[in-house]
Amino acid sequence: MEVTEQLLGEAILDGNIRFAIQHILDARTGELIGGEALSRWYTDNGRIAVPTLQYLPLLKRLEWREPFHSILAGQWAEIARLLSNIGEVKSYFNFAVDALLDDDCWATIQQEASGDSLFDGIVLELSEMNLFDVGQPELEQASARLRQLQSLDPTVSLALDDFGTALSNLNRLRVWDISTIKLDKQLVSGCDQDPKARAILRNLRQMAEDLGIELIAEGVETETEEETLLTLGIYSQQGFLRAKPMTQEEFVSGHFFPKSSGGM
Repeated sequence: MEVTEQLLGEAILDGNIRFAIQHILDARTGELIGGEALSRWYTDNGRIAVPTLQYLPLLKRLEWREPFHSILAGQWAEIARLLSNIGEVKSYFNFAVDALLDDDCWATIQQEASGDSLFDGIVLELSEMNLFDVGQPELEQASARLRQLQSLDPTVSLALDDFGTALSNLNRLRVWDISTIKLDKQLVSGCDQDPKARAILRNLRQMAEDLGIELIAEGVETETEEETLLTLGIYSQQGFLRAKPMTQEEFVSGHFFPKSSGGM
């Protein structure tokens, strides 16, 4: 099925675009420390209608435009409240640089960051791959607007997502106020079998520690990968080993898999 703006807009208005949550855990204890909101397009009977990657770029252009923004922002706020009620649990939401470059979207973002901010306590994930596709002038404009956003709402935290998938520009860690790096699955997968991968991860952990940046390993799928990461000092982990993305209803019901359960 070809995804058009009209079809996606109808799905948002019909309530078929909803966010699943995937747990981020302290792998030493199984303690929940965060949750990433992941967009899903559901059919009326709750099945996946369209693969996420097929519509996500278009969704990132629509989510800051009315009437769609009010609906999706309500879901953001609901998930943030759900996680904050558990304790010191952070909410992670994907955030497209394209939204910073679109003047209409930027106007909405500024409005949301003022007063009773939508972004309170939320970590915005900027994809490394998305940044790679942006030209230098646009990147400079996005950087300036990110600084404005954080001046409007100092509680806004930024995470660099998919780190290691593109030509990672370490200068962004120097000029942006990044609080978290999320290591892409490509770096994590098979790290228990690959000495070069372990050397890269070990040095990234040291760099993150020196910069005061939290490190999260994504795509952890085996117990040996989990244990290898623990040995390297990378404790915050996310992946199918302990928890797949789940609906908010499943999350509330406690259907996740802490370390004591022995995995999935």
